[in-house]
Amino acid sequence: FSWFRDWGNMGVEFGANLATIGLLKPQLEGVVNWFRWALIVAGIVLIVYPAVFYAFSWLSRKVAGESKISTKQLFLAFSYSLVPYIVFIWLTFAVSILLVFWAYPLNAFSDPFGWGWNLLGVKFEWNPIKPDWLVFVQAPIIFTGMVIAINATYNIARKVFGEHAKAFRATSVMSVLHLIATFALIWVIAG
Repeated sequence: FSWFRDWGNMGVEFGANLATIGLLKPQLEGVVNWFRWALIVAGIVLIVYPAVFYAFSWLSRKVAGESKISTKQLFLAFSYSLVPYIVFIWLTFAVSILLVFWAYPLNAFSDPFGWGWNLLGVKFEWNPIKPDWLVFVQAPIIFTGMVIAINATYNIARKVFGEHAKAFRATSVMSVLHLIATFALIWVIAG
């Protein structure tokens, strides 16, 4: 997916800082590719996944045998189960940043403006901690978020439907979606 990440970076190879500010002028092709990237990401996040989530909410309502609650109400209720899942996905992102760029925060506190200061008397050389193992650290965190999301889905379904059998059937359907999303995310992270 390096081509897709390059689209998100407007084709600029360097990070944004004062030393490279002149290098950050994207070419027209980079700007066009960024808009493509933004449309793809926004389309997935704002249209595709909510539509799939809605379809799974409809299917879970049918499998549960519930006719008193609308699909829209169930969609909105089940969407709350995504909160812990998303928190763990962000935790995964934070862990990856810390394992790869662990020295950056320490050096930034010692030299906050990048002017060569050493306020804390420490200077750490950047050396990523086992970047090849990163997915093996991230996957259990994502799976933990998925398990919590499935548990939250069951608890929500239990309150909505009022009985265990319907809640279990509805949760089973939504669990398939959570599992697919988890494996898709791990596939993207693993590259």
